[in-house]
Amino acid sequence: MNLLAPLFLAGLVAIALPLWLHRLRTRQTQRALFSSTMLLERHPQEQLLRRRWRYRTLLALRVLLLAALCLAFARPVWRTAGRQAHAGLQLIVLDTSLSMEANGRFERARTAAQRLIDRLDGRSALIVTAAGALAVSSAGAGSGASADPGALRAVLRQLHPGAARLDDGATMMGLDSVFERQRGRVEAYFISDFQASGMPTRFADLLPRVAPGRALSLQLRSVAGTPVPANWTLSALRRDGSDIVAMVRGYDTQARSLSVTLEVNGKPLAQVMQQLAASGAAQFRFAHPLLRQGDNRVIARLAVRDALAADNVRYAVIRNSALQDVPVLSADAHSRATTYLATALASAGGGYQAQRYTLGRFDARALPRYRWVMLDDLGAIDAGLAARLHAFIANGGGVFAALGPRSISQRRLPLLGDAVTGGAGDSDAPLSVGQVQAGHPLLAGLRGWESLNLSHMLTLAPDAADEVLVSASNAAPLLLQRRIGRGRLLVFTSDLDDDWNDLPVQPLFVGLLAQMGRYLGGMGQFAPVQTVGASIALGGDGDPAGQIIDPSGRTVLSLADTRRALTVKLDQPGFYQIYTPAGRTLVAVNPDLRESDLAPMSERALARWRRALAATNSVVPVTGTSTQEAQVSLAPVLLGILALLALAESMLGNSYLHRRLGAAGAGRP
Repeated sequence: MNLLAPLFLAGLVAIALPLWLHRLRTRQTQRALFSSTMLLERHPQEQLLRRRWRYRTLLALRVLLLAALCLAFARPVWRTAGRQAHAGLQLIVLDTSLSMEANGRFERARTAAQRLIDRLDGRSALIVTAAGALAVSSAGAGSGASADPGALRAVLRQLHPGAARLDDGATMMGLDSVFERQRGRVEAYFISDFQASGMPTRFADLLPRVAPGRALSLQLRSVAGTPVPANWTLSALRRDGSDIVAMVRGYDTQARSLSVTLEVNGKPLAQVMQQLAASGAAQFRFAHPLLRQGDNRVIARLAVRDALAADNVRYAVIRNSALQDVPVLSADAHSRATTYLATALASAGGGYQAQRYTLGRFDARALPRYRWVMLDDLGAIDAGLAARLHAFIANGGGVFAALGPRSISQRRLPLLGDAVTGGAGDSDAPLSVGQVQAGHPLLAGLRGWESLNLSHMLTLAPDAADEVLVSASNAAPLLLQRRIGRGRLLVFTSDLDDDWNDLPVQPLFVGLLAQMGRYLGGMGQFAPVQTVGASIALGGDGDPAGQIIDPSGRTVLSLADTRRALTVKLDQPGFYQIYTPAGRTLVAVNPDLRESDLAPMSERALARWRRALAATNSVVPVTGTSTQEAQVSLAPVLLGILALLALAESMLGNSYLHRRLGAAGAGRP
């Protein structure tokens, strides 16, 4: 109940008046009869005597009368769902991520959804699957909502767990877009196993965003069950020198021996058995496998019966070819920056190795031999080398350059031709990474930018055609791209000596150089290993998209799609073949490792989430009346009660008055 004018409740203090009056009694002295009173002055004498409350029923009526009068003026309103609220939309959000395969979780989720459908009572419902992204699965025209329980049950029977990962925070953020045309109240049920690994970094991300005009009432239904089922997973498959290593990890598992089989290009190669500790990890090493030149399809299979079968297979693309050289140009070939670059490139495993050169000893005529070049300080090169590098980029080459101390004194930066407009950091406000174009091919899948410590950087004014891939917290470009002819120039506006920032010692740096080799060097436009649910961008710059063949051998794109730029989601584990104007690329796709840990979030965390949702559900405003909660004014009811109380008080007061007068008259002689 709400009060529209609560200030009128201050009138309740008037209740003290009848309480005070009913504790007072006035009594006059009795008069004595004399033969003659003409010489006496008539003077009645009053006495105030404090008594106990009298006429309690009358007192109660008067107190209630004043209370009802104050409440009526305060205009109380009672909120009720009413029939209109029941006509709103019911949303059934069903977790279809990989972990729902375990321990009968999806069957329990299907049963819970079936019960919700049985209680629709004429309302429309929308079934939405949540795994990597939200997808409407319900039949029907328009929004996909349906009031037919039979059609909803048929859709429910067709749903099965997939291989993608569910992020609870991303699911909550995407809910509002599912019913963007709906107004009023939406009643939603989220049915999931609520994995602990699906929790977002910030608890606030677990609260859905709702646009004005809609109210979302969200309830959580957990189907995790107990106990947590044991599960082993192949967590990695990589080349280590001349060997191939498969990593196996257990979650809530007992100690036991396991065997892993390795297949190369469709042929079983070897089998290795090893002991694993309880909830432990171990390496399974395959020595000197026979690999052919170029890309090799490598599959590791774990022979075990556990909660999840999909994560017992891991795919990898291992390239067997000679390493290609990448010149690293510097004023000092043995500086810390060149050491960081060479070490990270060797660890990246992208098919490249660094060759460090002092600027004065590098023969620029050899540039056409290389695919891309790295510079530790763009301001250190002279005009002759700058002209050679400009021609190298224009012919399709790539250059990655940092801006070190030598760039500060340059009036015009080589290659860029731009002037340094200033510096940021040191005594200024603390710097950090601001925005990141996470969907760009160079940065896709890279994590850890938020951990970068940045103390100083040089500020540039980018051209309109430049693309700022990473910006600092002061909105200045930190990593920008400029196209020159058919090639690309990437500029990092801080140094690589670990003086102005700690990027060279961050794990992010190795991944960045690995993807830079593919992006600038052209040795595979896409990362050879991807996760289910990842997206790849095809086409752009006027080029057609190409074609994709999924693990089952089917073409993904239609004929019209192959002629335009678009983004494609990799939704199956296995090998994808990607054909672009640059050539053919083989990509291995695996389930997200976080889905293999089947432990649900703690009861305490789930209870906290439910409390936060309950608080949010009760305060979300709704505009319009189509599905809004009904508001019933209690003022008319109180006015009716007020009239009855006034009538009862009057009758009872008159009754007491007549009795008192009668008693006084009976006492006269």
